[in-house]
Amino acid sequence: NDDRIKRIAAEESRLRGVVESLEPWLPLDMALNTEGTARCAVLLGSIPTKTELKAVENAIAELTDEAELFLVSEDKSQRYVVIVCIREQLGAIQECLRGYAFSAASMGGMDGTADQCKLKAQQELKEYAAEKEGCVRNITDVSARRGELKLAADKLAAKISLAEAEDKLYGTDSTLMMEGWMPAENE
Repeated sequence: NDDRIKRIAAEESRLRGVVESLEPWLPLDMALNTEGTARCAVLLGSIPTKTELKAVENAIAELTDEAELFLVSEDKSQRYVVIVCIREQLGAIQECLRGYAFSAASMGGMDGTADQCKLKAQQELKEYAAEKEGCVRNITDVSARRGELKLAADKLAAKISLAEAEDKLYGTDSTLMMEGWMPAENE
């Protein structure tokens, strides 16, 4: 149970990180794992807020007029954006974006919109919390019988010691041979 509680705590921490990472993408009403179509590419990512959005849009426009940058949200340090372009232009656009400290978002394993993924992660958190509560309750129930468990463990240890000692003795039903030493006055 204790190991399971530790694994649950690690998974809860991971899921809380997932929920937090989804926050900036909540306004986006598009599946996060969308890569586009046969002709159209979709790229999710972020650029620092110190980078002028208009400058990035102009740089993309210089490359092609078949691409568009959409602002999803922003916080103190990042602007979260979606770039939609013709698939053939994707490499050139990615190269251009590097000059603006663009960081592509990794949405591996995210199926559905950010809102759907957040709800799923929160549901998993609730399930893990219930399982952890059950494990803690089980440990608490067992701890009430701790004295009995210690006594049983001591009895088993004594039986094991006796069995190990019998293995060291040589003899038959009528004879016994012991090996060891005795104080001289008892000879």
